[in-house]
Amino acid sequence: MNVHKNARLTLLGRERIVRQIESGQKPKAVAEAAGVCPRTVRKWVKRYRREGLAGLLDRSSRPHRLYRPTPPAVVEQVARRSCR
Repeated sequence: MNVHKNARLTLLGRERIVRQIESGQKPKAVAEAAGVCPRTVRKWVKRYRREGLAGLLDRSSRPHRLYRPTPPAVVEQVARRSCR
């Protein structure tokens, strides 16, 4: 997955944040140094502790499931039109 062009943190930046927190620095200080909010720092540290380095990789923003998925009849109708 490509890094978003406006992303504040790359994989290396996320690793740096985790190392700083693990060394005892406060989330607020780490966040200020990285140019992100403390909530973002906590998110990446939580993912790292739960999943290891794999937790720091980019993920799709696509939802796991939809609240109101497209009705099957509409999906079928669109599929028929696109096959023409």
